[in-house]
Amino acid sequence: MAEIGIDDFMQIDLRAGTIVHAEVFEAARKPAYILHVDFGDDIGIRKSSAQITDLYTPDTLIGRQVMAVLNFPDKQIGPIKSQCLVTGFHNEDGHVALAVPDSPVPNGTRLL
Repeated sequence: MAEIGIDDFMQIDLRAGTIVHAEVFEAARKPAYILHVDFGDDIGIRKSSAQITDLYTPDTLIGRQVMAVLNFPDKQIGPIKSQCLVTGFHNEDGHVALAVPDSPVPNGTRLL
């Protein structure tokens, strides 16, 4: 993998937000949820499609803080526009575990 400098890393707008609503994405080709993530007053709520159905249910996602990339262009996924990329890691079974702050932080806090 190519090395990058700090200036390259600083171009990624990676922020904490809280999931305020989660629903099954019925129109998705692969099992997924539609997440509504609150990034605070300055940014607001953004939607994301997330293939995290193996480890989470909609009810267990509400109130959970996540980390998401905010400066990718919107991506049309079926009938919704995904407005951010919620991040995660594949575990040993290939299921996605969310990347989350270790302790609560204000919504919209940027990863530095």
